[in-house]
Amino acid sequence: MKLDIVNIDPAALVGALLEKKVDAILAGADFQSVQMRDRGFKVNDILYRDVGVPTVGLSIIARDDRLKENPDLYRKFVAASLKGWDEARKNPDAAAAAVIEQFPSASKDQILKQLNVDLMLVCAPGATSLGRVPDKNWQTTFDLLTMYLNLPKDKPIGDYYSNDFLPVNAPKC
Repeated sequence: MKLDIVNIDPAALVGALLEKKVDAILAGADFQSVQMRDRGFKVNDILYRDVGVPTVGLSIIARDDRLKENPDLYRKFVAASLKGWDEARKNPDAAAAAVIEQFPSASKDQILKQLNVDLMLVCAPGATSLGRVPDKNWQTTFDLLTMYLNLPKDKPIGDYYSNDFLPVNAPKC
């Protein structure tokens, strides 16, 4: 089997696929797939985690010096973020309405479609609570980042992520 990799502007991904200029695209299940379905096309999503590549997705990134300066602030921020995701799981309509409050030009229907995909992915297989990603997912992500994006290998993986800011009572998966 021959595979040709083509670099395409992200804004042109869907068009290139629909115009049959490419056979597949590397895109977001919560964005491009939703766009295509809305246009009436059948989509076959192949999720990384389902084909043996369990990477870390959505993350909160902070500077080490700021974490040390005010760790309680970051613990509260993480707890609030996880609470928000948990509330979105419980009531997606209310979550979409909250987004519309902030971005009135957004479509509630579109927000709900994207949110439903995100909620399906918010807990990695094997995770016990929101935010607590299995170590194998971190290792896979680290391996890929060092191999393909030149993340320095001179530091241990533990220097790149921490569970220290997760609340003890994080919402269960």
